[in-house]
Amino acid sequence: MLKAFASRPQDWIDIEKVIIRQGLRLNRKQITEELTPLAELKEDPHILEQLKDLFQRYQ
Repeated sequence: MLKAFASRPQDWIDIEKVIIRQGLRLNRKQITEELTPLAELKEDPHILEQLKDLFQRYQ
């Protein structure tokens, strides 16, 4: 979640690797629920959109 919050290009590469490795073992609902208020605080809805796109890509 912290890497998504930072939202740097390398962070998104790292997040993608974790999603690939962990697959459906990740609690995607919990990650999204905990990241949502952080993204709102940062006023950057793109964070959640990008994360959801990665989750869909690697179902």
